[in-house]
Amino acid sequence: ERERIKQSYTQAALTVARLFLEDNQAQQALAVCRRILAEQPDLEAAHRLAMRVHSAMGNRGAIARQFEQCAQILRDEFGLTPSPQTVSLYQSLVF
Repeated sequence: ERERIKQSYTQAALTVARLFLEDNQAQQALAVCRRILAEQPDLEAAHRLAMRVHSAMGNRGAIARQFEQCAQILRDEFGLTPSPQTVSLYQSLVF
């Protein structure tokens, strides 16, 4: 039950962040992403959304840092690389 509630909370928070971004409230969207990542640092969906927020703010350096943070956490915790979806988004935003 706890896991179900945690997942519901996470999905709701991601939705709120997306809505903030769509409403041109990038700072608020980023704050929500950071809150999510503080609790679930390996959540690629939150990293991808944060990269989109950084892009909306015109901060290409922050996009790269966000991607690198995601990659490092996945590598250190699970021995994995970011998903193709995350890599593709990163490349589309930076290159």
